[in-house]
Amino acid sequence: AHGWLTGGVGLEYRAAAHWSWLAEAYVEGDGYRAAQGGLRLRLPNAVSMDLLGGGDRHGHWVTLGFNWSPGDDG
Repeated sequence: AHGWLTGGVGLEYRAAAHWSWLAEAYVEGDGYRAAQGGLRLRLPNAVSMDLLGGGDRHGHWVTLGFNWSPGDDG
């Protein structure tokens, strides 16, 4: 069945005490593909901030995300 298979892979590489490199790729069976990469800054109280740039066949994007992860002491 064409188009039913999807998958993705992501990685986080801790480059320094509070900084990580991020990368992610995603593919669907119908040929759709997307990828993004960027930086994560770990802040106090299980908060982090991501700055990502990515793209797919429809265009490119830049995102700024704030994350809260209870139980993660960084």
